[in-house]
Amino acid sequence: MRTFESLYRVPKVDGASRLADFTNPATVTGTPSIGPDIDSTDTAAVDVVDPQITLTKDPATQTILTGTDATFSITAINTGDVDLTNVVVTDPLVPACGNAIGLLPVAGSVTYSCDAVALPADFTNTATVNADGPIGPLPPVSDTADVIVEEATLAGRVWLDLNVDGVQDPRESGAGGVPVVLLDGSLAVVASTDTDGNGDYDFDGLDADSYTVRVCRRPGSIWPTP
Repeated sequence: MRTFESLYRVPKVDGASRLADFTNPATVTGTPSIGPDIDSTDTAAVDVVDPQITLTKDPATQTILTGTDATFSITAINTGDVDLTNVVVTDPLVPACGNAIGLLPVAGSVTYSCDAVALPADFTNTATVNADGPIGPLPPVSDTADVIVEEATLAGRVWLDLNVDGVQDPRESGAGGVPVVLLDGSLAVVASTDTDGNGDYDFDGLDADSYTVRVCRRPGSIWPTP
């Protein structure tokens, strides 16, 4: 008895891969030395799988103040037709956004939040998910999120409040050259300036904090009283 073995690939249909399960028959025919040809047929079931996964990192863009945290929401979804294993999200710039999910069944999803802490400047963050299907690893899938970091600004105006009502009336002009001191949440002095000719002042480049503005009386000036 002789045994023959042959390996072959199922051809594409109209240039595209087969998208559904199918049964593939094979027939062997032989011609004996006497008598009619003989043949034998066997079939093999082919399970066509389509492993897929998506990853979304939201918000796509956010704006925060210098020194504050950026919060992200990450969602991984099994959009294929087979269970996925060894599902892992990695995020080199924000390790806290990494997640070893493990098994992710068909149509399953995992959503979680994570923070990038005390950011000093703009950056683009990328998260990547890797997963294994029944026939091997899937190509990595990534999504990015941009973070815009802005400095805080505190501004105001000093004027001579003649009627002491806390509102600048048309006849009440701004007070120029008035010393203004900025204190942080612990009441430590962090900056100082003088008002301009219109009585305006501003402090730029501030970190997120609670601030107190202290307006100082110029020597020899007279302030209205109730």
